[in-house]
Amino acid sequence: MKKPSPRSRQSASYRTRHQLDHVVPTVIHDPEEKMTALGRFTHHAMQQPRKYLRWPIALVAGLFLAVVVWKLATGGSSTTSDVWARLETAKTPGERLDLAKEYPTAPAAPWALLQAGTEFYNQALADLPHNRDVALPTAKKALDAFDQVERTAPHDSVPARVAALGKARTLELRNELAKAIEQYEHVVQNWPGTAEAEQAKQYAEALRDPQAAAFYKELYAYSPTKVTLPPMGSETIPPPTPGSPSPDPATNPSATTATPAVPDIPAIEVTPPSVREVRVEPKIPAPKAQPDAKATQPPTKAQPSKPAGSQKDLPDEVFSPK
Repeated sequence: MKKPSPRSRQSASYRTRHQLDHVVPTVIHDPEEKMTALGRFTHHAMQQPRKYLRWPIALVAGLFLAVVVWKLATGGSSTTSDVWARLETAKTPGERLDLAKEYPTAPAAPWALLQAGTEFYNQALADLPHNRDVALPTAKKALDAFDQVERTAPHDSVPARVAALGKARTLELRNELAKAIEQYEHVVQNWPGTAEAEQAKQYAEALRDPQAAAFYKELYAYSPTKVTLPPMGSETIPPPTPGSPSPDPATNPSATTATPAVPDIPAIEVTPPSVREVRVEPKIPAPKAQPDAKATQPPTKAQPSKPAGSQKDLPDEVFSPK
C-alpha cells in the first residue's frame, strides 16, 4: 500500500482542523421550555387527548348537570318573582285572569284567580238590585274563577278553601239556594275547624230559614221603575218662562221635556206699567143723607152725541150712562 506523502498529510490535517473550528455544535431544544402551563397542557392534550381531556370533560358535564337540577328544583325563581310583581300591578279582574292563563303553574296563579273571582262577585252584588241583566253574567265569571281555583289548587291550601266558600256565596247570589246549601256543607265537611267552615255552617243554617227563600224570591221579582224620556228629551227640567205650561207631570205630561212643542204664535211682550197708570184714586164713602146729585154721580165717560132731531123727542134718561 502506497503511503501518502507528507504534503498530502498536512493538507488533510488542516482541512479537518478547519472544519472542527467552524462547525456549530448540535443542541437539542425543549419545545415546552418557553410555554405557559396552559400551553403545555394544550400541547399534551393534542398529542394524547384521551389522557388529558377525560377529566376536564367530566368536570364540565357535572357542573352543567348540577345547574339543571337546581333550576328544576327552584322552578325558576326569576319567573315566579315576575308573576308576583305583575299580580300586584294588575288593576282589573280581566288582567288577573289573563295572568293566570299565561302562567298556570306559577304559585301566584291561584291567587290571581281568587282575586278576580272576588272582584267579580262584588260587582255582581252591587249591580243586582237595579241591573240584573249585567249582574248575572258577572256572577257567572266569579263562579268559574272560584271553581277553577278549588279544582286546581292543593286541597290543604288557603286558596282552595277560600274559593270553595266563594263558590257557595256566588251560588247564593245567583238564587241557586239548593246548590248553595250543598256547597256550604261541602266546605264544612272538607275543611273542619277552619274559619271558612264556621262561616259556611252559619250561612247554610240561614238559608234553610223560609224567610231567606222569600227574600231572594222578592229580590229577583223586583224590577226598578224605568223612566223613559221622549225624543229630544233630557234629564234636566228647564226653568219656567212666562206663558209656559205647568211643570207638574201629573197635570202636564209634556212638562218633563227640555224643549216642549209650542204652537207657532206671535210672542207676547210684557212691559211694566208706568207709575201714573197704576195710581189708585181714593174712594169717597157715600153719605147717608141724600147728597147732591152731582156729588154722588160717578165720573162718566163722554156722552155720545145724540142724533140730530132725536134729543127733543126723547127724555134725558135715555142718554144717561146707566
